[in-house]
Amino acid sequence: MSAYFPFMVDLSDKTILIVGGGSAAFHKVKVLSEFEVYIRLISPKVTEKIQKMIDSKNHIEWIRRQFDPSDIAAVDIVIAATDDKALNRKIVTLSRAENKLSNAVDDASYCDFIFPSVLKRDGFTVSVCTDGKSPLLARHLKEKINVSLGSEYDDLANYLGNIRESVKARNISPEEKIKLYEEIIQRYEK
Repeated sequence: MSAYFPFMVDLSDKTILIVGGGSAAFHKVKVLSEFEVYIRLISPKVTEKIQKMIDSKNHIEWIRRQFDPSDIAAVDIVIAATDDKALNRKIVTLSRAENKLSNAVDDASYCDFIFPSVLKRDGFTVSVCTDGKSPLLARHLKEKINVSLGSEYDDLANYLGNIRESVKARNISPEEKIKLYEEIIQRYEK
């Protein structure tokens, strides 16, 4: 049994390699592109949906050729998203040999991490994971969360972010800071 720990990672200075140009690659590109991460996509061809994303985003580089093991050297994270399970496993094995975090889509034993279902809003990000048991359920739960959290939570998160430094600068105890934040949150929820 795997023990997946959810944590948020700043990917702003990372290069992510995605090998593949089909629907599995599209889903990874779609999620990651919401975070303005630099994506290097290697595939001789891509779907129309991926092509549209490449055309509209300046942080996606498409290299039109087959994967080469040397592609791993200049990236931080590797995602094998081809339709060939053996190739995906080879890519992950090569990546692990270079100490790169890697993921082979739909092949948990070849994943150093798994993708949660991600809700990205203006003021916050929520991820839902079923530990690989049911991505469909994770997506369903994410949508329920999205519907239940109105835009006021974006406003609240941004407001709290704006006042955070001034609250930290106050000469009050950690307990008083927590109480202050809780009062602000309760006022917003009324």
